[in-house]
Amino acid sequence: MKSKRGSFVARLSGWEGQYEVILIVTDDETLKWLTARFGRFAAEPSPSTCPPFLIGDGNPIDSDGRCRIEVVLEEEGTESRIEELSTGSWRWSVTRAAAGLFRDRIALIREFRGPSQENVRRAKRGLLDSCHDYLDPANHPPAPTVIISRGEYTVESLRRAARGYAGPLTVER
Repeated sequence: MKSKRGSFVARLSGWEGQYEVILIVTDDETLKWLTARFGRFAAEPSPSTCPPFLIGDGNPIDSDGRCRIEVVLEEEGTESRIEELSTGSWRWSVTRAAAGLFRDRIALIREFRGPSQENVRRAKRGLLDSCHDYLDPANHPPAPTVIISRGEYTVESLRRAARGYAGPLTVER
């Protein structure tokens, strides 16, 4: 059995009975990696000098092969967008401004320690550093929203959900 720690991405339909999401379960190292990647996009003067990065290729975020995302710095346009290129293959075009916002929001997830009013229930179960944030593309809906989560779900429960398991995701303990 795989460790509960690590990072995994999956596309889930009917999240909370409503919409489609791309859920990325992360650990602190992956949050640091994502912060650096989006930070580079935010600081880069030209998209042509900023190579894309991949989510779901196993380095460092794994997938079941049915959710791979190429993240590219948008050269033109004012909105970030996610488009499905083929089944399980996505392109997330991110503007420089959105990259800076995503960098900052992911850094806050990484820095978060301690319960707030929103997660008192989790805190009582010892999940003091669990949190998540939504990185919505401009074309959501119909495009899926991206949720970055730390300490809320196990990688194994997300793998089951990606295979179509209809039950709730298992919280990390």
